[in-house]
Amino acid sequence: MAEGGAFRPPKPWQLTESETINSFANWKSNVLYNLSLNNEFAQFLDSEWSKKPVANRGLQAVTIGNDTKTAVQRAIVLERMLGLVAQFVPSLLRSEIIKRSTSLSWIWNRLRKHYSFTASEVNFLKLSEIKMEEGERHETFYQQIIAHIEDNLLTVSSGLMFDGEEPTDDEELSPTAERLGVYLWLTKIDERLPAFVGRIYAHDLQSKSLKDIQPQLAASMDSLLTDLAVQDEVKVNYTRTQQSSQHGSSRFNKRNKNNFKSKTTMSSPKSVTQKHCLICKSAGRNPSSHSTSDCWFVSKFEKLQLSKALRVETDHVVSEMLDEEDDVGNEYSVKYVQSSRSDQRDEHVIQFRMAMLNSQMPQLTVLILNRLFSSTVSTTICLFML
Repeated sequence: MAEGGAFRPPKPWQLTESETINSFANWKSNVLYNLSLNNEFAQFLDSEWSKKPVANRGLQAVTIGNDTKTAVQRAIVLERMLGLVAQFVPSLLRSEIIKRSTSLSWIWNRLRKHYSFTASEVNFLKLSEIKMEEGERHETFYQQIIAHIEDNLLTVSSGLMFDGEEPTDDEELSPTAERLGVYLWLTKIDERLPAFVGRIYAHDLQSKSLKDIQPQLAASMDSLLTDLAVQDEVKVNYTRTQQSSQHGSSRFNKRNKNNFKSKTTMSSPKSVTQKHCLICKSAGRNPSSHSTSDCWFVSKFEKLQLSKALRVETDHVVSEMLDEEDDVGNEYSVKYVQSSRSDQRDEHVIQFRMAMLNSQMPQLTVLILNRLFSSTVSTTICLFML
């Protein structure tokens, strides 16, 4: 800011070979503003002139108030202005701009052609090439997309026809074009974002357009992408669980069903069909008149409590048997056995008890009773369940 509050624009900068539409538009605006501050240059902002070697570049004398400028004077001022502009363009174009330019519009179009920014549908399709660079702000990326759309609006000077006719007026950026710009911005960041934003901001979008909530989206974009990643991870884990459950179910049923069947088949079904009370046998009474479960020396309450305890221990033994048989060690099938045990427990416990009742398994009996009871008396009482 100069003294007295007068604004001084930044000096035009040198164009490089890697300009973008945005950077070129900024440079052009800066040059035009600086030229407009000079009263001698302002007369050429909207006028045209001829190429060299036309005398005086085809300019005529003009009178502004009491000040008259001859054609020669005007040509000199024009040369100074063109030399000033040529200082900030690529060196290969300086001579062409000074000698062959016919207007400032000619200069801008020549520079656009140099950078392949010319108005054409080929340039419009380059929208697909706009990618978000690493470390680039989301808002900056959005402005690049909007700048590309604005730069490719139909104009009278573009030479493009629409619907078979040349435009008679320069096109303005419409609200729908801006909404499409926000949609493209979301899609280019992550193709899942439009649907995700539609769910998260469903209430706001009832009364606002995408353009209205774009600043809010840009500010919260990092958290939106984080939520998307978490959601995707949950879906992947759920899919894996479902697949492993289906795989484990068929494997579990096939293997262990055959196991219980084989254990039952291998047992001696007739060896334990006779009534025999182990409690009475240990007490010296006649053990053949009744079975252990019908022994009148054990109350109903004791039978109920011991039955519950034996059921819990039976589940534990079944689990150990299944773990030992699963020599493959598949992670997902183990998870399935654990998750499905509550659903299939009754079926397998019944099969296991039937196998026990139809076979002589002293070593398994001792294992269960030893875990349930620490004293000999308790062990003897528990035998009625077998």
